[in-house]
Amino acid sequence: MRKHDYAEQLWLPFVDVVKEEKHEPAKRVNVVSVKLVREKTMLYKNRRIRSPLDAYLLMKEFLSKVDLEHFVVL
Repeated sequence: MRKHDYAEQLWLPFVDVVKEEKHEPAKRVNVVSVKLVREKTMLYKNRRIRSPLDAYLLMKEFLSKVDLEHFVVL
């Protein structure tokens, strides 16, 4: 009998803690994905990009015709 009483005394504080928790409504989280797709190629007369100016001239030519944001990696 004493073991049962002791186990019951240990259990009661945990039950009280569970009852006191406040339940907040769930929140939505946006799930997004980014995919890498080769859309086209473009000719660049200089075979190599050797300076920031070369990179600027290439990107200026490419980005002058776009109307959306672009993320570019060279």
